[in-house]
Amino acid sequence: MFVYNADAGRLNAAWDSAHKLLSPGTYRCSLCAVTHHPLGMKKQWSDFIESLECEVDFCHRDEAEKQFRLNSTDWPAVLLVAPEPVVSWLTAKQLGEALTLDELQTLIRGKLDEDV
Repeated sequence: MFVYNADAGRLNAAWDSAHKLLSPGTYRCSLCAVTHHPLGMKKQWSDFIESLECEVDFCHRDEAEKQFRLNSTDWPAVLLVAPEPVVSWLTAKQLGEALTLDELQTLIRGKLDEDV
């Protein structure tokens, strides 16, 4: 499960979009910064997600914290939710090092290859 470092809701989405446009250097969600543009998810990212041979879900940090009873995880993150317990598959640090969408995709493919 990809967890964005943002809270759910339309007002939060509007604030995050404005923040990303006006001050991208201080935007706090490295995952969203490379996977989304002001109008939504980038096509390259949605195509990549569809190409993966595993189930992929997305949520916001407030939803993940509530659903999985997490409160100390650094966001964004990619969580492995099955089998339980929930574990971090990619950390905020790892995601933050992927500065482009191509780098993020390479990171994910590499991690998937490791786990096979």
